[in-house]
Amino acid sequence: MWKHILLGIGPLILAAIPATRPIASIVPSAVAAAEDMLQASGAEKKAAALRLVDAGVTATNVAAGHEAIDPSAARAVADNAIDAIVATTNLWSRTTVATMAPIS
Repeated sequence: MWKHILLGIGPLILAAIPATRPIASIVPSAVAAAEDMLQASGAEKKAAALRLVDAGVTATNVAAGHEAIDPSAARAVADNAIDAIVATTNLWSRTTVATMAPIS
């Protein structure tokens, strides 16, 4: 459920902020993939997500045929964006689960 919330609201959060708009579709997918590292610490998951963001930015630039996204700026923004969307998704998830009606 957490990943569904992440992939649903993560791009919306990042698209609403001009600085994170260029990586709005990349960061939530990177975080979702890193979450599959079940035995990893939060720091290890974040490092993996940042590597995936780097790869996504590179792929975007290759597909565009030019530097559409500045890799160093994207990484700096992604570092904070990952924290923001994880915190927001955790809050949303806790609130949603807490208010759900029990299944009978």
